[in-house]
Amino acid sequence: MSRKRTSKVRKQASGPRTVNLRASSGRVMWCRTKAGTWRAAKWLVFLAVLGVGVVIGKSTLQKVFLDSEEFALKRVELWQWEGEEMPRLVDHARLAEVTGLDPRASIFAFQLGEVENQLAALPEVKRVRATRRLPDVLRIRVEEREPVAWVESPRQRIIGRNYDHGMLVDADGYCFQPSRAMMEVVNDLPVITTGDRGKDDFVSGQKVKGREFLRALELVKLSKRYLAEAGWSLPAIGLRNDFSLMAKTHTGTVVTFGLYEHERQLEDLLLILDHARKTSRGVERVNLIPERNIPVVFAHAGGNLEAPGSPLESSLEAILTRS
Repeated sequence: MSRKRTSKVRKQASGPRTVNLRASSGRVMWCRTKAGTWRAAKWLVFLAVLGVGVVIGKSTLQKVFLDSEEFALKRVELWQWEGEEMPRLVDHARLAEVTGLDPRASIFAFQLGEVENQLAALPEVKRVRATRRLPDVLRIRVEEREPVAWVESPRQRIIGRNYDHGMLVDADGYCFQPSRAMMEVVNDLPVITTGDRGKDDFVSGQKVKGREFLRALELVKLSKRYLAEAGWSLPAIGLRNDFSLMAKTHTGTVVTFGLYEHERQLEDLLLILDHARKTSRGVERVNLIPERNIPVVFAHAGGNLEAPGSPLESSLEAILTRS
């Protein structure tokens, strides 16, 4: 007869058995604290030595590079982006004004990238590259925007050929304000006036968007190519209406251009002016928009193409007489 079980047997859960070997006696805890304190002390000593080394190294660099007369900045070279010519718009005075470079400082006392960014922020500058020439030369190459005309906008109180209230425009239509450093370069550039039309907002560092103004700018560039060799120029050009421009030659001839076909119109103007010169006559006004039978009024010959004394014509005359 089988015996009846009177006790329960617990089965252990399957899996690896773990034994806690982490002792927690007083002596063991003291040893651990001592070891941790020693490691901390070693790190503190290392950091202290490192700090002293940094201070000594900084002081040494200060004496070797920043305070040494050998590396004192003795010459700042300003060059155009390509070639060995001076920039036309940025001179040493403008450089010092914009960057605040100390001419008595060490060549290592400034960051090249900061100098480049300060100059590149000028609207008249496209890009800049600054390099050190040890031991004492800073070389800066500048690519500038080439101004081709003054802007005049009565609505914005922008005055052509005025360094305090003027605005210049380059061949791509970007505007920037003049400085005294530019005087010899830009003083005799032609002036484009908006007259009483005033549709454009001229902002330094931004490109003009107005169609009529950009067509006048194109006329300025073409007139230099076509007229300069013959001794003629268009120092003043104005926006007449939606389809035409008005200009005055340096001799005072009033010329009406269309917005397009400027090459053909300039060639016609050369023929007319050459004919007038050969016949010892002056041209008072001419309308170049027609391709044939071009209306021309010779001086003292009577007749009118447009009532003299119009506001735009008066503005162009004022530009011619402006110093």
